[in-house]
Amino acid sequence: MAMSVASSICTLLPFSKPHNSVPLFSSQTKKRCRIIISSVTEDRQAASVVSKDKKVLEDSSSPSKDITEVATDTDILTGRAINAAIVLGFGASAVTKLLTIDHDYWHGWTLYEILKYVPEHNWIAYEQSLKANPVLAKMAISGVVYSIGDWIAQCYEGKPIFEFDRARLFRSGLVGFTLHGSLSHYYYQLCEALFPFQQWVGCPC
Repeated sequence: MAMSVASSICTLLPFSKPHNSVPLFSSQTKKRCRIIISSVTEDRQAASVVSKDKKVLEDSSSPSKDITEVATDTDILTGRAINAAIVLGFGASAVTKLLTIDHDYWHGWTLYEILKYVPEHNWIAYEQSLKANPVLAKMAISGVVYSIGDWIAQCYEGKPIFEFDRARLFRSGLVGFTLHGSLSHYYYQLCEALFPFQQWVGCPC
């Protein structure tokens, strides 16, 4: 291919009219044709080398892509496992705490009696904790509610149930615990001091 291109180029080159004593192709013209042929063959070799290098680079980069994909899948599975352990651990602890509120008095109780008094006795325990340490109790409840709310928001945004952002969840719970719970307590105390109403406006009682 290179030789045919070079020969066609050589035929198109302007030549002086040959004399009887001068050959058809002069030495200068032959030299020019050799330069053109060598340059065309060099270009062909360079193009093939570049294409081979690209194939080599693609072949060498494919294992790294596979390794990256495997690492990403492993990170996703690890994150899911950690999130599932956090959710199941806190959920099991909370449910156990709520259901065993009367475990000291269960002797002789039926299952119906246990389930019957669970809501009432949990509410009594909540009121007792509010009287003992109101700020801390409200901070804990606010932190839990903020964390659950952020988890629900992330699931609503399209994330799977166990692929939530732990850092974001922790930040939301921390804001609810440190700011909302304590500030709401003092805000309502201030409102009660500024507006000392004993009953709601329009309430007949």
